Amino acid sequence: MTTTNHLANSNNKLQILDQFTTSLSAVRKTEDALNYPTIAQQIRTVGEDDVIVMALGTIQQGLSAFNVKNPMTNAQVEMFVMDFIEDYKHESVADLKICLKNARNGVYGTHYQAIDQLTVMEWFGKYLDEKAMERERLHTRTKNKTIDKVTAQVYPALKDAVENIGKTSKNGLERK
Repeated sequence: MTTTNHLANSNNKLQILDQFTTSLSAVRKTEDALNYPTIAQQIRTVGEDDVIVMALGTIQQGLSAFNVKNPMTNAQVEMFVMDFIEDYKHESVADLKICLKNARNGVYGTHYQAIDQLTVMEWFGKYLDEKAMERERLHTRTKNKTIDKVTAQVYPALKDAVENIGKTSKNGLERK
C-alpha cells in the first residue's frame, strides 16, 4: 500500500470513528441504542482495536460518575471490555452507555462499597431485559400502526360492501 493510500484509509477510518462517536453522544435512552451499530458491525467497519478504544472510553466515563470505596482498576476495566466485546458482539457500545447511565441513576439499586466486573455484568443483564421489552414495545407499536393503516384503507370498501348486501337480489337486480 502506498503512503497516499494509507493516509486516505486512515482519514476515512477517522471520519467513521468520528461519526460513531458523534452518534454515541446523541444516545440518551434505550430506544436510541436500538439504532446504534452492533459491536460486530463496528468491528467490520473500523476494526476491533478502535472498538476496544471506544468501549474503554465509554466504561471509564460511565464508571467515573460513581463514588465508591473500591472502584474497578484499569486492568479490571480492560478485562471487562475484552470480555464484553467477545461475549456481546450483537449488542452495542451505546447499550453499555445506557446501562451505566441507568446504574448511575439508581435504576439497578445503590452501590456503596465496590464496583467490579460482576456488578457491571449484573447491571448489563438487567439492561438487556429492559432492551428486549423496549424492542417488543416498538415492534407492537409499529405493528399496530400498520394494522390501523390497512384498516383505514380497507374499512370504507368493506363497509360499503356490507351495506349493499341486502340491496341486491340473487340475480343481481336491485331490490325495492
